[in-house]
Amino acid sequence: MMKYKRVLTIDDDNDINKLLDDILTKEGYIVTTSTTFNEFFEKFKHIKPDLCLIDLNLQDIKGAGYNILKTLRKIVGKEIKIIMISRRTAEEDIQEALKLGADDFITKPLDRTTVSAKVNSAFDDMFKDSTYLPYFAAPAATSEAMLDLEMNVISLNEEGILLFSKNLIAKGNTVHLAGDLIKDLSKEKFIRGVVTDVERTNEPLGYQIHVSFNVEDEETLKCVRQMLVGL
Repeated sequence: MMKYKRVLTIDDDNDINKLLDDILTKEGYIVTTSTTFNEFFEKFKHIKPDLCLIDLNLQDIKGAGYNILKTLRKIVGKEIKIIMISRRTAEEDIQEALKLGADDFITKPLDRTTVSAKVNSAFDDMFKDSTYLPYFAAPAATSEAMLDLEMNVISLNEEGILLFSKNLIAKGNTVHLAGDLIKDLSKEKFIRGVVTDVERTNEPLGYQIHVSFNVEDEETLKCVRQMLVGL
């Protein structure tokens, strides 16, 4: 990890800012927090951050973080890293963030390991590693395709399911999960989710793919909780 990088956060929840500050300070970053648009841009001018963590919904304004994202990309282009944060996991939200120039997307509730890993990864110079394979969100409205891929379950929690696949599935894509486990989680033939994280693995060679559940699908979430308790 590159030390002494400056991180600027904006979230109207002070508890979230404090958590991010605690997590990233322990990782060696210099963290500055903000809760309003004016405070964010004022601090942005003074500290010139290397990475910004932006909450998608601010001050009860749905999608307000998109405006900050667009403004920053117009001002500084790709000179800084930008990661969006949100409780919303719908495909269109993630697609929009990536399309507007976000480097990554973190879903709430925040997990310390996930936050650290994603911020550290954002600072990695990926292009110096010849083994790195970039991945991008597929355009949402150009063409449609259906692929049937075999994947193995690694872990399951209320947020989603972690899978292993020999095939790369780009972040932001919608997947329909089917199989014996899904039969226990839903009355439907499949569960619809969105790919929110992809990590390449060497042993075994392939990809760990995190698929987030729809937070509004209360029936599936209830079944997941019951299964976890049973386990």
